[in-house]
Amino acid sequence: MKKILSTLFCLVFVVNIVLARDVFLTLTKHDNSAKKLPINVSVITQKTVEEKHFETLGELLQNEVSVNFRSVGTVGANTSISIRGASSLHTLVLINGRRVNDIGLGSVDFTSIPANIIERVEIIRGSGTAVHGAGAFGGVVNVITKKATETAPIVDFVVSYGSFNTLNPVLTVACATDKYGAFASVSSISSTGYRKNSKFTNVNAFFSGQLNVSEKSKLSLSGNVYESKCGVPGPLSYFTPKNEQEDDNKYIKFDYDFSISDTGFLNVSGYLSDNIRLFYDANGNPYDSVVFAESKYKYTSDIYGVHADIHYKEIALIGLEFENKYYKENEDLSGYSLDKSMRNYAFYTKLTSQVGKVIIISAMRYDNNSQYQNVFIPSISAIFNADKRVKISANIGKVWRAPVFTELYWNQSSYRMYGEANLKPEHGISSDIGIEYSHNKLRLAGNAYYIDGKDLINWYYSANGEFQVKNIDKARQYGFEFEAVYIVMPFLDFRLNYTYLKSENKKTKKILAYNPKNTVNCGVTVKPMKNLSVSANLFYKDEVFANDANTQSLDSFITLSMDLNYKINDNLSLWVKGLNVGSANYELIADYPMHGTAIYVGVNVKMFK
Repeated sequence: MKKILSTLFCLVFVVNIVLARDVFLTLTKHDNSAKKLPINVSVITQKTVEEKHFETLGELLQNEVSVNFRSVGTVGANTSISIRGASSLHTLVLINGRRVNDIGLGSVDFTSIPANIIERVEIIRGSGTAVHGAGAFGGVVNVITKKATETAPIVDFVVSYGSFNTLNPVLTVACATDKYGAFASVSSISSTGYRKNSKFTNVNAFFSGQLNVSEKSKLSLSGNVYESKCGVPGPLSYFTPKNEQEDDNKYIKFDYDFSISDTGFLNVSGYLSDNIRLFYDANGNPYDSVVFAESKYKYTSDIYGVHADIHYKEIALIGLEFENKYYKENEDLSGYSLDKSMRNYAFYTKLTSQVGKVIIISAMRYDNNSQYQNVFIPSISAIFNADKRVKISANIGKVWRAPVFTELYWNQSSYRMYGEANLKPEHGISSDIGIEYSHNKLRLAGNAYYIDGKDLINWYYSANGEFQVKNIDKARQYGFEFEAVYIVMPFLDFRLNYTYLKSENKKTKKILAYNPKNTVNCGVTVKPMKNLSVSANLFYKDEVFANDANTQSLDSFITLSMDLNYKINDNLSLWVKGLNVGSANYELIADYPMHGTAIYVGVNVKMFK
C-alpha cells in the first residue's frame, strides 16, 4: 500500500454563520439552496476562513453553535470537538466526502487539516448517518477543499509569526482555463509551545486538479502529504518531558462526474489513504509504580474505498459504497502487536419531494459489515417555508457508531488495557425541530434537539485493576441552540450564538463529562475604513464535570479574541490576531492549563501573472 501511494503522489505532485448561504452539499450530496434545507445546517465560508487566520480546522470550528471544542495546548496539541453533547467519537468528519476519523481510536487529528486548503466547511448538527454511515450521533463536518477557479495563474504567499515562536509560511499556486484547473498548497508550522516539551513542527502539501474531459464529463484528482513531530508533555500531575509523537499521513482521491442527461448525473469516486503514527513513551505506564525503559509504538492504518452516486435532478439519489480498512499496531519493548482488517458494503437512497410549501427529505442506508453484519438506518426531514421570511424544519433519524479497532482488539498488557471483540455498535435516535426568520439584514434561528443513545461503549476500571470496555451505558442529550446575525450597517455587523445543553448518563443519572450547560459566542465586526476591519469575539463556557463520576469539575471562564485586517491594495494585506486577550486562567481538559494572551501578525502577498 505504501509503495502504491508513494508512486501516485510522485505523479500527482510534478460561522461564523453568515447571512447568505448559497449551497450545502453534505446533507443532500448535491447543490441546494438554503430554502430547501433544514435549519440544523450551516456553512463557514471561505471569507470567514481567510479573515480569522486560524491555522487548523479545529480552531476554525471552535466558535460554531453547539460545537464543544477541547484542546490540551497550542497548535499541534491534541484537539477534539463534539456536537450537541455527543462524544468526540460521535462526530463524523469528512474531507470532500471522504471520512477521516481514525480507524484505530475513532478520533480526528484536526491539526493535520490546515485551514489554508479549506474553501468552506459544512456542518450538520444532528443525524447524518442515513447518507454518510456510522459515526454521526452528534453531527457531520464536511470540509470542501480549494480548487482553481481563476482564469489566470495566481501565486499567493502568506506568512505569520507570533507567540511561542510560532511561524507559519503558506505558499499556494492556482491556475485554470475552461479545460482544466490546478491548485497546490505547501505550508509549514513550527512552534516551541507554551509548556516544556510542547514543541511542534509540520509540513503539509496539498494538490487538486480538474480536467473537463468533454462537455458532459469531468475528472478530478486531489491528494495530500502531511508530516509532523511534536512533544507530548502530558498533564501537570504526570509530566512527560521526553515523550514524542510523529505522524506521516498520505491520501489520494479521484472523482469522475458524468452528465447522464439534462436531469441527472453520475459520480464515481475512489480513494487510498495511508497513516502512520510513531509514539515514543519514555516514562512508562502511569498506573504502575515502576517506570520501564523507553518504548516505541507504531500505529498504521491503510484504507481504500469506492463510492458511486446516481443523481436525478434534486429529487433522487441512489448510492453504493465499498470500503476496506487495515489496522496494525506494534510495541517494540513488549513485542505486543495487533493486525486486523474490516470491510463494509453499503447501499443508500435519498428522495426529496415537495407538496406546496412543504419539502420532505427521506433517506435510508443499509450497511453490511464484516464485524457487525447488517445495520439499517432511516431518517426523515421536513421543511416548511411559511413565506419568504419564515422557515420551520424538523428532523429525526437513527444514529449509530461502529466500535473501532482498539475497542475491539486492544490487548496491551503493559498498560492493562483490553478490548472486547463482541462489542455491539452504539445506536440511538436523534431529533430536532427549529424555526428561522430571515429578512434583509437580520437572521434569527433556533433549534430544540434530543439525542437518545443506547449500548454506548465505555472504558472502565475493573475490580482486578484492568481497563476494559463494554456496552454498558445509556445516555441522553437535549437542549436548544440559538443564532443571530444582524448586519446593522455596511460597516458594522453583529453575531451571537447560544447553546443550552443537558446531558446525562441514563443509568447513573450523572452529567456526562466535559459538557457545559451554557455556552455563548458573541462577535462584532467594525469597518471604520474601506480597507480596514476590526473583529472581536467574546466566548463564555459554563463549568463542566471532568469525569463521569462528577467528582471533579472545571470552572467557567470568559475569553476574548480579536482580529485586525488591513488591505493595502489588491496584492498586499496585513493582519494581527490576539487570542485570550486578558490572559484568562482556564482549562478545557483537566490538568492541562491553557495559554495566556497570544499575539500573531501576518502578511499576505498575491502575485498575478
